[in-house]
Amino acid sequence: MCNYPSEPPRRTATEYSVGEKQERRCVMRDWLKEARTEAGLTCEQMAEKLDVSVIYYRFIETDRRQQNMTIDMAFRLSKALQIPLERIIAYELH
Repeated sequence: MCNYPSEPPRRTATEYSVGEKQERRCVMRDWLKEARTEAGLTCEQMAEKLDVSVIYYRFIETDRRQQNMTIDMAFRLSKALQIPLERIIAYELH
C-alpha cells in the first residue's frame, strides 16, 4: 500500500526553473487584456472605471486576484468594457 501525500509539496518561487516561471507568469486572463486594449484603455483607466487600485486591477488581469470572479466584478467589467455580461461569464468558465 502506497502512502501518497494529500497535497503535492509546495515549492517556493526560487525552486521553479526559468521555463516554469515564465509559464506561471503567462497564466493571465488574455481575454481581459485583449478586451481592454481593444477598448483603448490603459490599466490605470480600467482601475479607475472599476473603482479599484491599479495594482489590484493588474492582479485581476494576471489572475492573481479574483481567481473565481465575483458577479459584482464581472458586472463592473461588463460595464467598463461595454461587452455583455454573458460573454465575460463564458470567458471565465473556460
